[in-house]
Amino acid sequence: MNAVTFNLIKSTEDEELVIIKENYSKSAVERFVSIDKEKFWQYVTETENVYFYKIYNDSNLVGTMQCEVYDGILYLALVVFPEYQKKKIGTSAVQEVIAGKTGLSFKEIQVSIDEKNTASLKLFQNVGFKCSGQEDSIIDFRYIM
Repeated sequence: MNAVTFNLIKSTEDEELVIIKENYSKSAVERFVSIDKEKFWQYVTETENVYFYKIYNDSNLVGTMQCEVYDGILYLALVVFPEYQKKKIGTSAVQEVIAGKTGLSFKEIQVSIDEKNTASLKLFQNVGFKCSGQEDSIIDFRYIM
């Protein structure tokens, strides 16, 4: 299993944001991640209870993770950059979140996944998330601690 580490982005001036933005513009990411390109980066760096992490594997920036914590629920959005997909990095990142490696306090994790994103559906099911509902093409999963 690939060991991953997290580093919190605290500013829109983060030097690796250029790399992240480039990856978010790739079609493999863009088709499943919809963001307001004007306001998103300010939102994830300045909003209370929102934590945006860079994910590293062997000192390589391999993805990002957005965590929002409200009323004991961690809402999670995970992006593994295309060249690092299918290497169990996403699985490792989610397992680290479950193990408490972010330092955030929560009792449940929730994710919403496009039904066409079969890799993400499989990832979250394999680490123990259970389907909690579906609206249109978005499937909701939850993991209770």
